[in-house]
Amino acid sequence: MPMMVRSLAKSVLVLQPGYSLRALNNKFKLVLAMARQWPELSAFMQRTSSVLGKQRMARLGVDCIGVVQWPYISKSWKAPLRLSVLASHYEVVSRYLPTLLLLGRDESLQLCDLSAFSPGCSLVLDRPIWFKREGELVLNLFQGDLRVASLAFTLCHMDGQLNLVIGAVQGIHKGIDSERSLAIYRDLTKDFEGMRPRSFLIEALKSLARTIGVTRIYAVADAYRHHRHAYFGADKGEDLAANYDVIWLEHGAVASAHQDFYSLPVAAARRSADDIAAKKRAMYRRRHALLDQVFASIEAAIPGGVGQRQLHSHRQRLGSALRLPEDEPAIGSRTFSTKVAKLIRLLTTEPRADQRLRAYLRKAGVYPTLRKIVRELLKQGPRLLWKSPAATRTKVPLAAPAVAASELFPRDVLLLSEFSADQQPKTRPAQLQRMFQDLGHHCVSLDWRDAGACQIALQTCSVVIFHQLPAVAELAPLFAEAKRLQVNCWWDSDELIFDPVAYGQRDDVVGHSEDTINRLLAAVNQHRQALLACDQALAASPPLATAMREAGASQVCLVETAEQLGQVLAAPPSKSVRRLLSANIFFAPRSFGGATVIAEQMSRLTGATGRWQQFVFTAIPDTDVPRYSLYRYEAQGAAVLGMGLSEQISDRDMFENHSTVPIFEAVLKSVAPDLVHLHSIQGLGAQLADCCARAGIPFVVTLHDAWWICGRQFMINDQGRYCGQTSIDLAVCATCVDDAALNQHRQKLLADTLKQANLLLAPSRFCKDLYAANGFDPEHIQVNRNGIMAPAAGYQKQPGQTIRFGFVGGDSTVKGIDVIIRAFSGLDRSDYELKVVDNLLNMGFRSFNRHSIKIPGTVSIIPGYTQATMDAFFSGIDVLLFPTQCKETFGLAVREALVRDVWVISTHSGGTVEDIIEGVNGTIIPLSGDETYLRQAIVAILDDQPRFARHRNPFKDNIIVFSDQASELLGFYDEVLSEADAAAREPSALGSCQ
Repeated sequence: MPMMVRSLAKSVLVLQPGYSLRALNNKFKLVLAMARQWPELSAFMQRTSSVLGKQRMARLGVDCIGVVQWPYISKSWKAPLRLSVLASHYEVVSRYLPTLLLLGRDESLQLCDLSAFSPGCSLVLDRPIWFKREGELVLNLFQGDLRVASLAFTLCHMDGQLNLVIGAVQGIHKGIDSERSLAIYRDLTKDFEGMRPRSFLIEALKSLARTIGVTRIYAVADAYRHHRHAYFGADKGEDLAANYDVIWLEHGAVASAHQDFYSLPVAAARRSADDIAAKKRAMYRRRHALLDQVFASIEAAIPGGVGQRQLHSHRQRLGSALRLPEDEPAIGSRTFSTKVAKLIRLLTTEPRADQRLRAYLRKAGVYPTLRKIVRELLKQGPRLLWKSPAATRTKVPLAAPAVAASELFPRDVLLLSEFSADQQPKTRPAQLQRMFQDLGHHCVSLDWRDAGACQIALQTCSVVIFHQLPAVAELAPLFAEAKRLQVNCWWDSDELIFDPVAYGQRDDVVGHSEDTINRLLAAVNQHRQALLACDQALAASPPLATAMREAGASQVCLVETAEQLGQVLAAPPSKSVRRLLSANIFFAPRSFGGATVIAEQMSRLTGATGRWQQFVFTAIPDTDVPRYSLYRYEAQGAAVLGMGLSEQISDRDMFENHSTVPIFEAVLKSVAPDLVHLHSIQGLGAQLADCCARAGIPFVVTLHDAWWICGRQFMINDQGRYCGQTSIDLAVCATCVDDAALNQHRQKLLADTLKQANLLLAPSRFCKDLYAANGFDPEHIQVNRNGIMAPAAGYQKQPGQTIRFGFVGGDSTVKGIDVIIRAFSGLDRSDYELKVVDNLLNMGFRSFNRHSIKIPGTVSIIPGYTQATMDAFFSGIDVLLFPTQCKETFGLAVREALVRDVWVISTHSGGTVEDIIEGVNGTIIPLSGDETYLRQAIVAILDDQPRFARHRNPFKDNIIVFSDQASELLGFYDEVLSEADAAAREPSALGSCQ
């Protein structure tokens, strides 16, 4: 450690010399960067020093430490990746390619003398200082002492493969005039049989890559060159002359899986004689002969190349199971310095700790904030300082699916393998994919290392096939997830890579060191473990099938043809029931709001009829599931597909979230619903409807609130008051919303979306009239009154010591919490109890604390009730307060209270009062933020407490329950499907002409 600290201190003085104010500022920035990246920087120093030793570390120098601050190869690479790539380079060359271990800036290695082809020319590897941000080695074409062309690159292991990463291509230095440069290029092109010097150098680099066993060659894209990093300022990128993209594409490059790099072919560029004009064939023969001699010279200059090529073949065969020393991850110590580095990151990464603290102070005040800080520090200790906010959240448990995946997605198959260097599946997986498609199955082929895509695809498949994949730790999550989802696991192979005895007898194994042989056989054994862990094995040939059985596989199937594969597959179930896909922003167990309750109950009850198989698309916080990934679980008898979604999305994404589209389209393809029912989809985006329309799937929309016509969802203006509009005037809205232009776009988009729907459903007459007043055809809107959970047969009110008021609207001004607090605060009596429901408690949050509501009477903060605990809640209150400050489309809690003999005080707020009879089962007060009206109603109850404690609602039988709503909804579904079927059968005008 002391030596490391001294080296780092020296690097600060070397990398940022001088003591001017600017130099001191640069030194401070470098030290801060080192502190922020201390764990990665420490691991880098440990890795490089362990393979280089003290003397060679001294030769290497300290300038490479600068990558902790400055860009390296790609402008998009962050410091941890830059450090890891550098360390990997020196591990590779130190252990396996010591000939290429150039450390000093003046060291070089001649790979090929080209004087036989062009006087004074040679291929030389070196490490000049001016390429320090573009690569650790530079392959040069020299003419005498003149660098004619250069390629800077770095070697590194990524994804279990040896890669060569090109960071720069450079021609003759600017010090040579253009006329002389052109003459040199012209002469060399002639000497190299028509090959330009740069093309010749690229072919030489590819030969070097093949010699040392490189799997992929990556070349940095022009837009990601390190010069374009903000470190160099905004104008630096404008001075760059050569366009790297053009250079790479001229030499056969294709886009890679990494957006900042192209992938160059490793194979030599050779044209077929048939593609060459007859008069040029002699020149091409000479060119190929020249290249062959150069390639042979390069191979001879690098001892150990044969062994590296053999290891490359083993890597291709055994994949990620083969772990050579350079693949071993560095072991980072969780020291105090590591925690300090993490703390510095948290303090300097937005939202910073001070920003979060100020936000909480504004919300809760000084005293509650200080109390919370002390309480959490006593509870969690100092680790609270480096624990991320998401880590303190309580996760809501999600039930594992109880239904086999084959019943949900019988024709969906996921095929996992390790793709080749060009990001394509190998021959056998491609054949299997075609077989599945020929049999009418939807087969997705993925590289298992794309963990995010694999996790998404697993959620909607019935079978996952692991083609020649080992039981490595990185694959364990995929195996575990397949088991959780009840997905059938098959293991497939077309090579004998699961028998350690047979593999150890191969000719390309016996010549390696004992350590390497042990590693090879360990990799083979991991393939055997994966074979035995799967439910079934597929063999590409009879000998392999025999070997699999001898290895212990319980069920082995020979699959050489689609016919044989068809015999393995279970016959898909006949379609006896229709499929319904519902979408809602929340769903059980993350139940929040009345729309969610309706979506849950309608899903449960329509599924219980046996006529519909239920699927649900919803959102899950991205702290629980990666953003825009999928996670399948089970709730309310439905297969629920939860998509990771941030809780801080933009205003545009709330209604126009294009990131949802590929996920939802994949869900539609796998579920293949007969009908889609959209409930509250804010955050998911209106594009869900567009996806249905493009797929030709009929869909209905329930208008749970004014979200489709109001940019603020509840028609509450920026002053927190009901705007009073019936027919929406965008000129009025422009004074209320944050972005008037965006709101205009929103209104048009959502209106066009709703008009695509096969049917609109309104929960109340008020809601239907509101949408009709805003241009929607009333004939296209049906009232499907929301139901509520009926009380249990033995339901009874529980007597209390005093009158008990209840409020379920949460910490929301719109729902009237401020009006309630002001109304009670103005009373000089305390003969009552106020029970406030905090719905967020069930979701791992808290919106109230005991300091939030200060009134004379008793206040209780309780968790939100569920459908199962609803009776217990309402039996414990006498009056429900519902002073909402907007006109609501229904008011679920109002009906739940009315049917349970609870008196309701509600503002005159549209659909909420349609079942309230003034003075008989409730009190209706004006829709106003003036607390006087609510206070008068409260006083009237407090002055006659016995009456309201004994109250029984004589009209509760008029309240619709869930089963009534579901029965009516099924009728609407049938009508929509009948009309859609009839429309599909109608001949088109084009068809009539034909």
